[in-house]
Amino acid sequence: MKPNPEVDAYIAGYPPKVRALMKTIRAIVQKALPDGEERMSYGIAGYFRDGAVAYFAAFKNHIGFFPPTNDPKLKKAAAKYAGARGNLKFPLSTLPPYELIAKLVKARAAENEKKAAAKKAVKKKAPKKKAAKKKTAKKR
Repeated sequence: MKPNPEVDAYIAGYPPKVRALMKTIRAIVQKALPDGEERMSYGIAGYFRDGAVAYFAAFKNHIGFFPPTNDPKLKKAAAKYAGARGNLKFPLSTLPPYELIAKLVKARAAENEKKAAAKKAVKKKAPKKKAAKKKTAKKR
């Protein structure tokens, strides 16, 4: 994955301790999603492949990670970090669960890949519509 200079600048704007955590999370996401795209989205760092895979941002007391996966095992593992709106909150007072982050990214990428494949299959099966001929009015 090619690093995005906008994300570099975004991370650089934080205090050293937070910046170090964000750089580590970024490296983990990039390693888990090597063929993804990194860009700023919604004003935070975002990672994409066949759609949104993950976002992260620093807040006053935590690093937010969005969106979590639908995988029941990973949801259970991430439950203690669950926020009110479907996001995960990693407190700044402890190290984030880096291994869990990598698993979440891989699971989310797999979910997106599955959805993209299903969309392609539907498009291939759909019959092609013939273009309707336009009727032109005769001028008198």
